[in-house]
Amino acid sequence: MNYFLICYALLATLLLDAQSPQNDGNQANKKTEINLPSMNQGQSLVLASNNLGFQIFQEIKNGEENLVFSPYSLSIGLGMVYAGADGSTQSQMARVLRFPLRGDSIGPSFNLLTKTVTKDPRKLNDDLSLSIANSLWIQHGHPILPLFSKSIANDFRGQLKNVDFTSHAEEARIEINTWIKERTQGKIPQLFDRGEIPNITRMLLISTIYMRGKWLKPFNEDFTRQTPFYPHESKSMTVPMMTVTGTFSYLKGSDFSIVELPYDSRNSEGLDVSMYVILPKDIFGLSMFEKKINEQNLQSWISKMAPTQLIISMPKFKIVSAFSFDGILAKMGMVAPFSDNADFSKINGLQDLKISKIVQKSYIMVNEKGTEAAAAAGIIAVSKSAVIGSSEIFLVDHPFMFFILDKTSGGILFMGKVTQPQF
Repeated sequence: MNYFLICYALLATLLLDAQSPQNDGNQANKKTEINLPSMNQGQSLVLASNNLGFQIFQEIKNGEENLVFSPYSLSIGLGMVYAGADGSTQSQMARVLRFPLRGDSIGPSFNLLTKTVTKDPRKLNDDLSLSIANSLWIQHGHPILPLFSKSIANDFRGQLKNVDFTSHAEEARIEINTWIKERTQGKIPQLFDRGEIPNITRMLLISTIYMRGKWLKPFNEDFTRQTPFYPHESKSMTVPMMTVTGTFSYLKGSDFSIVELPYDSRNSEGLDVSMYVILPKDIFGLSMFEKKINEQNLQSWISKMAPTQLIISMPKFKIVSAFSFDGILAKMGMVAPFSDNADFSKINGLQDLKISKIVQKSYIMVNEKGTEAAAAAGIIAVSKSAVIGSSEIFLVDHPFMFFILDKTSGGILFMGKVTQPQF
């Protein structure tokens, strides 16, 4: 039995379990028409990634739980798997994930998009940095098609490493965790626990993303105060509330407000990244607001934002989240890759692999100076302040949502919500 495991670290974590669900063979083999969007490849991938993020959010949002995950990370990991898919498995993944390209061109397109989103880490600085690193860990002697390995190496810029999962799975696990920890600056210290990489693993693909950014207009630490925050009707809590005054892009809608907090990209090789904070007008209105937010609404709101003099007060927060996505993707209609009818023959020339589980783990920390975020993911495929007179106040004293966007591509790097700030 051959096992295929893919792990990717970005601002999220993905992992696959060895117990894959059994699905109807007829459904898995059913041919699906792919409607390709009439836009350029980069725009199509960004739109696909963002839409997937909102679909995932609707499934993982859970009442009063803080959460963060990376749609961009998830899309890259699934893009790597998609490059090895064929037949109805490929067409079904394309339909559910909204990938506009065939498997043999998904890699080059992600390569171009990644070059747009990230820059040479050696040319970045402490003000703003964003880096992605990928790797393919292969069992000694296990076959892999040259075209697939070339795609991982060239298109996804991944390192190819040989290990011995069969006899030394624990040593391989430690080495892989160390690789992830180093590339996420220690924020994802351990993606795989002892025993989570079985000795029947044949391949493991990792992608990591790490971001660190200082605010263009930092919050003054001297103005941070312990202030009430209201997570729900029957509870209040005291949190460290940061304050900054200045001109920010802002939109006040009928039932929400949105503000842009840009990172300092003046010396960062053309990077342009911002956090957007969305605050429902109703102090207990986040759950209702979550139901209507989507890619189209977000982009529409951003396009209408205008410079406004603001006093912004928002809590410091830190979130670590972990989610399993295999069941969610199957529910969305991507069942073939998890079934015995899965076709990942473009990986090794055989039809002996299937995905069994997908999970994601993410980290984000926001304080007066800026933001630090990281994520790791994996997939296992198995064998069969001061007040200015005219300023408007943006007081974030109840549950809110946040997005970190690469403004050059429009891609959502991270998204989440804060219901009970913790730091």
